[in-house]
Amino acid sequence: MRRFPDFFPLPPTFISLILLLLLQGCARQVLQTSPVSQHEAQITKSAFTRHLEKYQDECGCCIDAEVNVTVFISGWFNDHTAKLSGYIQAMEPGYIKFVALNPLGQPILILLTDGKEFKSFNILEGKAYIGSTDSVTFKKFTPPGFDPRFSYYWLTGAQPPVGIEILDVRHDQKQEAYWLKVRYEDSGSVSMILFDPV
Repeated sequence: MRRFPDFFPLPPTFISLILLLLLQGCARQVLQTSPVSQHEAQITKSAFTRHLEKYQDECGCCIDAEVNVTVFISGWFNDHTAKLSGYIQAMEPGYIKFVALNPLGQPILILLTDGKEFKSFNILEGKAYIGSTDSVTFKKFTPPGFDPRFSYYWLTGAQPPVGIEILDVRHDQKQEAYWLKVRYEDSGSVSMILFDPV
């Protein structure tokens, strides 16, 4: 097994996991919002806080799902699309296991992370890589604000168990929902959350 240095480019197999996580971020539209009154903003903030408390008490800690993934891979000489089928398992706070299977159900790729380190096993090539999620290379393939320590919450659309400061509330013009601009306490990153109080 080779140690995966920070400066070495990620193997194509690991890029597949990252692209799986990024699928929701492609081709998004510009938000169409309108301002809300101070009173409406306060009601929305209170509803969001209650929702977070309720979620932490009622929702599970894990997911186990079959997945079919189409991955766009950009290369030096050409771009191509790859399709992977398999399963993903995730557990709070940042544990993820993705296994891609061949048509006979045998593993061809295994990607693991505990939020601090990652491991990539490419069965077809007989290679394994290990590296830190704090490495520059790992961060190069993840979106800004993505924290691998809380990847379970990112995959499930839930909020990580860290302090959240609501900076702004705006009404979405296309639906009865609100866009909340939030800052996460531990990272300082700013995100937009679409929240439907109903």
